[in-house]
Amino acid sequence: MKVFWTLLAALAAIPIFAGECQLYYRLDSPKGLPSAQTVGLATKYGEIWGYNIGQDNYEPADWQIGASKPVYKFGESTCSLGLYYSKWDYDLAPKDYRFLIPYAKIAGRFQGYDYAADLNYYVPLNGGPHLLTSTDLHLEREIISRVSIGLTGQYTEIEGLSKRLTAGPRLSYVCNRSELTEANITLSYLRFGPDDPNTLRAELAVKFK
Repeated sequence: MKVFWTLLAALAAIPIFAGECQLYYRLDSPKGLPSAQTVGLATKYGEIWGYNIGQDNYEPADWQIGASKPVYKFGESTCSLGLYYSKWDYDLAPKDYRFLIPYAKIAGRFQGYDYAADLNYYVPLNGGPHLLTSTDLHLEREIISRVSIGLTGQYTEIEGLSKRLTAGPRLSYVCNRSELTEANITLSYLRFGPDDPNTLRAELAVKFK
């Protein structure tokens, strides 16, 4: 998986010339299980994401590269479309599956609430399952300056296997806002089904303008 870190380093060099990027880090701590990390880097030229990075090997079991762009705006909301390439390297998978992922997202503000909903459809390229996921579902409202509370959730549907919807409370804090940067910290608690562990999630997003 060294290719992931090589691509990440190459994409990280773009902001030196473009001057714009967003860094993302997420830590999931399922009850009774090892923690998993996610890292991401987005620029106006493209994005790269590494998922399920272990605490020991620091290699992503699932990585994606691609881009999304705003295509339509209405009121304070924006619709975006994108396309990603994904490679899996899970120990339980019979081989390294590869996918193309058409992507759609709507996000914005309505009646004082900030919201987002996305949809990812995994199209297998070498025999893997079809998947339908929504990884960014949230609705929140600012209660005091820079602090918002609300609900968050995720949905996963794997062809021939399972459908799973998770939900829980969400707390967001804008810890830095300036002409050059903006940083947000989000804490959430995802409630899973009876056979899955509940998960505490911490997220950090830093935008360089």
